[in-house]
Amino acid sequence: MKTLFVIIFTFIFQLFVAQTVSPLQVIPLDSNLKANEQLFNYVSNYKFILIGEMHGTQEPVKFLVQFAKLLSEKRNVCVGFEIADDETNVFKQSQAGKNSQSWFDAIFTLSKQKNIDVFFYDATFKQSSLNRDSAMYLNVMKQYYKDTSFIILTISGNIHNQLYPKNNLKTMGSFLEHNFKEKVLAVNHQYSYGTMYNKTQDGLKLRTIKEQNNVLKNLSSTENYFYCDTNFEFSKLWNAFLFTTKINAAFPVKND
Repeated sequence: MKTLFVIIFTFIFQLFVAQTVSPLQVIPLDSNLKANEQLFNYVSNYKFILIGEMHGTQEPVKFLVQFAKLLSEKRNVCVGFEIADDETNVFKQSQAGKNSQSWFDAIFTLSKQKNIDVFFYDATFKQSSLNRDSAMYLNVMKQYYKDTSFIILTISGNIHNQLYPKNNLKTMGSFLEHNFKEKVLAVNHQYSYGTMYNKTQDGLKLRTIKEQNNVLKNLSSTENYFYCDTNFEFSKLWNAFLFTTKINAAFPVKND
């Protein structure tokens, strides 16, 4: 009986979502996750766009690169990676999935793009006395105040970009939201199935994600899309979502 109730509730919820979500909020993306003019128009007024990911997946950083290129056609962009600028060996050691070939390639590609500056904002050794997210926030703000005309685009784990504190500790995203309000767009990556390579309580390894009945899957007939959730239909923690039906593991850089 309980299972039947869950099925009925899920169906009603999905029907409600389908009726309330505006088509303008759902922006289809192609197989390369290439951003388009519609997305640019939707986000161009934000000062901070924070992309949250499960480390060790290819899709969020792939989208980051495409998105940064699009923004840079009309605006100056600073792209920040959750790496400390004193962490010189980040790609030679385990970083819970951050030392991936995908991140390495993204940094290399974006560093050569016109109108794009790349920076690193994780807490440094000198900031070890600070709460990590406090340090990350300060490092992002340091970059922002170099030239406030830039759009700041960051990628991090999907806890750091949350708009509200986690376990009573303020996140980088909540610091920014407190000071910049509607100028902050926090994007969380969602998916149905695939693989990832990262570190959790059971260690660093390849993980297989079985297909999930993700409610966001029903918002669009396309496999990949961007959804602006400014009315917080799905979560109070993020106000936008990148959805890819499938995820692919991002493996560490080979240091042979």
